[in-house]
Amino acid sequence: MDKKMKKQLGKEFIKRQNKELNIEEKKSLADGEKPEIRSSIPDVAGIVNPKERRVNTYQKYNTYQALFDIYSNEEMSDEELYKRVVYYIVKWIRNRIVQSGLSGKEEYSDFMRMPEIDQIDLFDMSPFENIKPHFDLDVRTYGYKEDGIWTLCLTELGLRQEQNYGREFISDVSVTRKTGRTVLGIRIACKEPADAEGEAKVMRPAFVRNLWRDSKLVITEHDIPIKFAFRFIDKGNEAKQNTSINEPLIEGSPIEINGNSEVECMEFTQKLVLNEKRQIPILLCPIEEYDNNRNNIDHLSQSLIGYCHVVVIKGSVNKLFGKMWGRQDYIQVYQKGNFILHREKASNGMEPYYYSLAEKVYEILRNEIKQFQLKKNYQFGDYCFYAELREKFLRSVGEDTEDPGTQYDVENNSFAIEGTPSGSGATDIYKDKYTIDISEYNNKKNKVIMDIHMKKGKGQADINRIYFYYDEDIQKTIIGYMPDHLPTRGNPT
Repeated sequence: MDKKMKKQLGKEFIKRQNKELNIEEKKSLADGEKPEIRSSIPDVAGIVNPKERRVNTYQKYNTYQALFDIYSNEEMSDEELYKRVVYYIVKWIRNRIVQSGLSGKEEYSDFMRMPEIDQIDLFDMSPFENIKPHFDLDVRTYGYKEDGIWTLCLTELGLRQEQNYGREFISDVSVTRKTGRTVLGIRIACKEPADAEGEAKVMRPAFVRNLWRDSKLVITEHDIPIKFAFRFIDKGNEAKQNTSINEPLIEGSPIEINGNSEVECMEFTQKLVLNEKRQIPILLCPIEEYDNNRNNIDHLSQSLIGYCHVVVIKGSVNKLFGKMWGRQDYIQVYQKGNFILHREKASNGMEPYYYSLAEKVYEILRNEIKQFQLKKNYQFGDYCFYAELREKFLRSVGEDTEDPGTQYDVENNSFAIEGTPSGSGATDIYKDKYTIDISEYNNKKNKVIMDIHMKKGKGQADINRIYFYYDEDIQKTIIGYMPDHLPTRGNPT
């Protein structure tokens, strides 16, 4: 099929799309309601059946995000530290393979040959530097060995019982070797149908706790002093030799600051509480409560690793709550023996959360804090995740970076649209190609950029593209171009 015929089919589709809005839909559009999106995409190049198709819209949001600095607690080279962090993440994937009953498959044999941590010198990273997804496990890795960058992307399905489709969880992990430390980035996102009920639960990857339990490592949030690291207590050889002890050999330990010291209170306020890099909330605990319930609070601190900073304040709190934060009501509540939880920065005027000990405080804190959805768009700076790192590499060798993206779901007779960006580089360089006039539909606007598109296929053969603009004012999707591929930075033709 030549280009002329394709364009003619595209024009006919747009005409039909407009005609299919019946009188009731047009009335609802005039009243500011959003009509149901319907599609009757023609059979272009034999890819799409000409029968009418549904269009399922999806939303995507972040639940858990964090950026950690990991240091060595003993003599260890930068390469050894970096390798140790990657080891725990690869082992996390291996555990999923074993639990899924896939350990006997040849494609996962490298995971099964991993040594134990005490023989990490035998751990070879090379088989895990460029993993492609398999049908039964959608895990991808990509890394530059020379530059000390390794990324992983795992997509898992979380079914909703009341629907025949469900949520997907995308776990993005980034590991970067730096001088004296390794930087670990984590971003967990939920992709779900736009009509999903309720919000997805927060998932902290298990390897965060496993890293922390390694006594050879020290973990802090990114660019936060090591003084405020997530701490642990090793109960020592005596406990390890006593088989009658059923308690964990390593427990969490809260950060401690001296409320009588203006220097310590100032450092705590500036470098942790008000730190722009902080993503994780802070739980403040009075020293009296810690002294009386040390085991409970140590266990609470351990279970909240990567979710919350647990901080014990020793002595008076006048300097911290009075002089530093200027909130006298903190002091009154503190003296009652309650916990105070700060989800945001004190200077932003947020209200504290108070938990009474009479309300089974430890269980409440453990459950509620773990469900805080850190949805704000955390800025990871120059630290790349899988898609970004792979795109950078492909651009460097001049290849097309566009992902196959949207696929047609035969079973559900529908397309899944994610709202894929057209790409700022392409829309800047080829602005005239991506610009359409929408004044016919919205007389308050003229020329706009088609900044979103849905896609099927890759390259120049066997492809379909529908470029469109969604107008918030009239709540209508305006298709401006199809079915060819508009020029991109990687492919101008």
